[in-house]
Amino acid sequence: MKNLLIDQLKRDEGFSDKMYKDTVGMWTIGYGTNLDIGISEEEAEYLLQNRVNKVIDSAEEKFSWFKDLSLPRQAVVINMVYNLGIEGFSKFNVTIDSISKGRYEEAAKHMMDSKWATQVKGRARRLAEQMKLDKWVIDDAGN
Repeated sequence: MKNLLIDQLKRDEGFSDKMYKDTVGMWTIGYGTNLDIGISEEEAEYLLQNRVNKVIDSAEEKFSWFKDLSLPRQAVVINMVYNLGIEGFSKFNVTIDSISKGRYEEAAKHMMDSKWATQVKGRARRLAEQMKLDKWVIDDAGN
């Protein structure tokens, strides 16, 4: 029964990959998901996991050097691509060049010399430190 119900809801609600206002003016996305009522943490976790998988795939596809990075440095790239999108991150030409050549301290410096760093502040500091030190940096104290 559940599969038939899902098929019926998909047909009746239709799919939209962009937010839109439904017939009564509610912000909606996907298969009639009402954003005005919000989403659960479980739904947000599912979306996060799904997006991270897509970001990893796009980084592996776009950057031949990505798979050769240590996990903490891969995480920096993933975090930045998640935040900026693959096209936005791709504009970090000097940073990307530095990473691809193993010049991680230089890459960290260029990360911090960007407009992005002034926008995301602590995130940029943590990620630059992680890139430089090749260890996970979880908080602003460098731990």
